[in-house]
Amino acid sequence: MGPIKAHGLSHSGAMAQFMQRRVGGFDAQDSRSRLVQKRPKGDFQMSAATIRSRRFQALMIIGLTVCLLPAGQAATLYLVRHAEKQSDQSDPELTTQGQCRAVFLAELLHASGIEEVFSTDYRRTQATAMPLANRLGVEVTRYDPRQLELLAKQLADSTTDTLVVGHSNTTPELVRLLGGSAADMPETDYQRLYQISIGPETVQSHLFMMPMAFDPATCGQDNVDRTKLSDTKHH
Repeated sequence: MGPIKAHGLSHSGAMAQFMQRRVGGFDAQDSRSRLVQKRPKGDFQMSAATIRSRRFQALMIIGLTVCLLPAGQAATLYLVRHAEKQSDQSDPELTTQGQCRAVFLAELLHASGIEEVFSTDYRRTQATAMPLANRLGVEVTRYDPRQLELLAKQLADSTTDTLVVGHSNTTPELVRLLGGSAADMPETDYQRLYQISIGPETVQSHLFMMPMAFDPATCGQDNVDRTKLSDTKHH
């Protein structure tokens, strides 16, 4: 593969206009074309058809981005930090919020074309990766977070769409090693979802923000359509 350069996504404005015309329910704000799903008015008693429609709208944010990328790209990668963890253990499990976030991630990405799921060998990362892996019927591939350069080369040479679950320090670093742009991640940040699209000569990175919190009462019950997913930055 030739030299990799980071380029900005040029279709953000067109995508926002398309969303307004075709699916509705989103606001395009400021020059970064922030796309935010509107919450339904009144209570959350919705018909099955409405739930399917709103879930489709949320998935369109990622789905459209994939469809509008240039032809000939090798792979699309999704990078996330593990979900919320318990604080009283050396190798902690996920909290209830973390379990909901892991389910949300699986619901969000299961139709995105991902065929492989990578995770470090910790309970919190494995538990974040497992709902999507189970949904897809694939094994979770373990990687060493101390060998990020080797992992980046493996992913850059791959033709398989992949989810990589990491940590607050490894996820931004892996984005940068792949040719994308990522700021350091504070310990309290569990919202970032990076999409890295690798082509023969270019890399395009995109940052989505998942919801800050989830309602445990609706966890796993199509809550993709009841929460906000923000398309915040193009790199």
